[in-house]
Amino acid sequence: MKTLHLSIIIIIGAVAVMGIYVLLPHLQSSFPVSYVNLELVGIYDTYNTNQVIKFQFKATGYGIPCAMPEITIYKSDQPSVIVFEKKFPPLMCPIEDPTFFNVVYPSKNDTYSLAIRDASKYTIHVLFLNNEIKKEFEIK
Repeated sequence: MKTLHLSIIIIIGAVAVMGIYVLLPHLQSSFPVSYVNLELVGIYDTYNTNQVIKFQFKATGYGIPCAMPEITIYKSDQPSVIVFEKKFPPLMCPIEDPTFFNVVYPSKNDTYSLAIRDASKYTIHVLFLNNEIKKEFEIK
């Protein structure tokens, strides 16, 4: 009788392990393990009207960084008034394993640039992979 119970437990365990082994790749694509830290570079607290604003942002983390960032600058008290926007269509990502990454947008040797002529407070909002960062600055 003990042998029968032990055999049943071993069979159930083997079926459970095989089920996990078969389902694991599908679960990883549904619930990817990734993280990203974002850092704005070059955005100061205040600018003069028509002063050129140059900035970048850095993304470091783990995952598949084939997405492009979404960047929006808008009036803080009127989010519908957008003064800068960079959005890209979705990319077809190659099927690859997650990896560690450290990228700078638009590139290490380039910056996003704009000049704003209306004095007000503005918010820069960057969305990349599963994270976002916001910073408010003022044009005087």
